[in-house]
Amino acid sequence: MLHSKQSRRVAATLVLGLVFSGMSALVAADKPKPRPVGAWYLALDATPFGFPPELALTLPGMAILNADRTIQVMDGGDFGGQPFLTRDSTQMGTWRRTDDGNILATTHFLRADALTGEVRAWFRVELQLSFRNRNTLSGTVNVYALPCTEPQPLQIFSCPDPVAAVGQFVQDGPPDVKVTLRRFKVPERH
Repeated sequence: MLHSKQSRRVAATLVLGLVFSGMSALVAADKPKPRPVGAWYLALDATPFGFPPELALTLPGMAILNADRTIQVMDGGDFGGQPFLTRDSTQMGTWRRTDDGNILATTHFLRADALTGEVRAWFRVELQLSFRNRNTLSGTVNVYALPCTEPQPLQIFSCPDPVAAVGQFVQDGPPDVKVTLRRFKVPERH
């Protein structure tokens, strides 16, 4: 009899252990993932563009990730000041969350000569991001170009359709440039 009481206690303990471990696994699986929706400060590592690493320079920018899975990005290089000799439109595109919780985003923008204003190319920017914490994303950026070379009477009409010509974009600049996004927040009043 003692042996069967002891066996029942061991069995009950095992069952309870399995129930609790299953519940904790469900709680961990249901833990909400941070939402990328919102306004973000963007810092693109300038080192791959020839700046000394000890300077730790970053190109500043801003990104808005919307709930409808659209994204807008603009950065300090868009204005055409030194060292940039071009002007860029705002980047517009879409984003999605991967099965592992990361964020993939693709934006497009037009680039023009800073002096003449002539549109020269389409650019596609691909971002791969992951949450470091609730308010910080980090990852890489890759940029691809599609020149405006269609025969037309004026340069502005020479840009191909970037959707139809998606396979014609070529890598432009260094691959896998590091980027960090930090969420803008309303400052607390003192």
